[in-house]
Amino acid sequence: MLDYHYETFLTVCKTLNYTRAAELMNMSQPAVSNHIAFLEQRMNTKLFIHKNKKSFF
Repeated sequence: MLDYHYETFLTVCKTLNYTRAAELMNMSQPAVSNHIAFLEQRMNTKLFIHKNKKSFF
C-alpha cells in the first residue's frame, strides 16, 4: 500500500499538479490529496507548498 502512495507522490512531483496526477493514475483528485496527506502525516512534514493552484516542493 505504501508503494502506491510513493508512486502518487512521484507523479505529483513530475506534474506539479494534483488533478493531472490523478488523471495519469486513473484515480480521483481527492484520492491523490489523501495519499499526499498520508505521507505528510507519516513523515511529519509538508511535502508541497500550494500557491495559486500550483504545487511546489
